[in-house]
Formats: sequence, structure tokens, C-alpha cells
Amino acid sequence: MLGSDEIKTMIAALGCGIGAEDFDIGKLRYHRIIIMTDADVDGSHIRTLLLTFFYRQLPSVIENGYIYIAQPPLFRVKRGKAETYIKDERDLELYLIKRAAEARVVRIPETNTEIAGPDLERLLHKMIAHQKFLHMVERRGYPREIVEALVTAGADREYFADKDKLEGLSQTLTSATRTVTVRRDEEHNRYQLNVDDRSNGYPRQHTIGVDFVTAPDYRTLLANRRDMPVLTGEIIVSGAEPDGPEVAPESSAEAAPEAPAAATAASPATRVKKAPLDVRLHSLNELVDYFLDAGKKGVAINRYKGLGEMNPEQLWETTMDPAVRTLLQVRAEDHTEADLMFTTLMGDQVEPRRKFIEDNALDVKNLDV
Repeated sequence: MLGSDEIKTMIAALGCGIGAEDFDIGKLRYHRIIIMTDADVDGSHIRTLLLTFFYRQLPSVIENGYIYIAQPPLFRVKRGKAETYIKDERDLELYLIKRAAEARVVRIPETNTEIAGPDLERLLHKMIAHQKFLHMVERRGYPREIVEALVTAGADREYFADKDKLEGLSQTLTSATRTVTVRRDEEHNRYQLNVDDRSNGYPRQHTIGVDFVTAPDYRTLLANRRDMPVLTGEIIVSGAEPDGPEVAPESSAEAAPEAPAAATAASPATRVKKAPLDVRLHSLNELVDYFLDAGKKGVAINRYKGLGEMNPEQLWETTMDPAVRTLLQVRAEDHTEADLMFTTLMGDQVEPRRKFIEDNALDVKNLDV
């Protein structure tokens, strides 16, 4: 890395030298050094390389809080002439949900419940979180239907002490392609579910018991689900905008048969919007997908991967203007942990890096491929 022409140029620009003999923090020309890279995988790699350089070669620069990471927006949302820049996937979800929930009401006939406004937004955010937590558990090999049934039942450690409850659940989950049985779990003095799943064309065996329901991913999923209302049966969304153009009232031609051409049914002055529709949904996933899709209607969403995709004016107003930009200050609070991480990710040994990837592959939240 030190042989790179770009690194040599950067060292010269900083002015503080490098190495035990030449480095002098007092000669540093800048007290705000901003790393600005693309938002894709290549940008993340370059940022890690630069952080490794500063941590290994110029640690005092980090210790004094002089290193910052720029936060360019990942999305631009355009509606007409209005533009909104959005930082990441999470903020995009917030924007879409807020936009879609403003004029809509969710009704649950079975419980005679109506949810609207801020309460609806909070519910939708919890539902999105539920989907993500469920996906994390599912990625570890457990069938989604079984995980959802356990969460709905509120299954925890004590739940697996009740054989009758587990027998009832196993009968509900058993199908033509899946057999669920209850067996004694001697290790935990509880019971467990043994699952023989043939739904994908080949048999897979799962054992679900105390170890499963006490794992962090499942406990997080269960805690989030407890704060959500029961959504069973039909879910009705009122206030949905109908497809198609605006239409004139049926009575307009009869009420004014002698009206001049400028005021006929074809005139914008007499055209009205179609009445809002009721949309009927039947699952949590359908409800979330509906609101995310509704939030996208009428807007154009652009995703930026590289800073080069922005013109100079956009780059200034989103990432470089001191009045509006967002910077993350780099700190090394735990030097032992930081040293281990840089050694693992950027060291010469391949085996520790391979093991790190294998151990953490299932926990990846944002994967750019």
C-alpha cells in the first residue's frame, strides 16, 4: 500500500510525515480528513483499506478525532420537480411508509379495529422489522411456517414444558409433505419438535426446542411480535387511490345540457377523481408490500452506487456542503478489538479471514452483489 502513488500523494498533502522517526502530528495540515467513497462494495473495500492505513501508519490522527467518513445518499426520490435525497434502505422505507400511510386507514373486521396516522406508521415499521427478523431465522434453515407458528403461539422456554400444547401445534403443522412429532428433551427436561420436511423434494430434518427459542434471533423476533396486534382473517385498506384517469360525474351532462363546449364533461373544470377504493388483503406480507408499493406510486427512485453518477452540483449539495452534509467521526475506543479486526480483514493470513466470513455470513443485513 505504501508504494501506491495515491498514498504517497496523500502523505505529502497531510504534511505530517510517516514512520516512527518522521511522523510529527504537529505538522498535520488538516484536522478534518474526510474519506469519501462510493456506496457499493468496491467503495467499502477502498474505505477499509484507507482506514487500515491510518490505523497502522498514522494512529495519532485517529486518536485525535481527525478522520471522518462522508455519508453520500444512496437514493434520490423525485416527484415532479421536487427532489429528496435519502441516505439508505431504512430511510427509504420510512419515506415510502409515511407517504403511503397519510391518507389510508387499515381496518381489521375480526377485531373491529381501525389503525391510521402515526399508529399505522409504527405498525408498518414493526411489520417490516418482523419480516427482517423472520428472514434471519429462516436463513438458518428453519421452515418459515413453523417459525411463524411458534411466534404466533408465543412459544418460549416454558412453552416446551407443556406436552399438550406441543402435540396440538405438531398436528396443525403436519401436512402431506411434512411430519412434526413431539419427543422428550432429556437435556433440558422439556419436550421438543422433530420435523421431517419434504416440501422441497428432498427430506430435511429439524429439531426445534429450548435451544431454538432461547437463541437471540428468535427472542428478538418474539419480542417484536408481542408489540403487534393480532392480524387474522381479512385486512381492509381504505383510501386506496384507484387506477385510471379522473372521470366526470355521470350527472354533469344531464344537469347542464346546454353548457358550452368549454364546460362539458371533457373539461378539466368538471372532472373529478374516482372515489377511493377498499383493498382487501389476507396476510402481513401482503399488507407491507401493498404500502411499500403505494409509497412508490408517482415518484421516480434512483439508486446511486458511485459518486461519479452524480453531477458536481448534486455531489456538493448532498455530500460536501458543510451546511447539510453528514459525517461520521472515526474512533478506536477498544484498541485490542480494533487491532484484531484489522488483522483479520486486512492481514496476510487468509484462514482467519475465511473463518470470519463463514461465521458471520448469515448475519449479513445489506449485501450488494
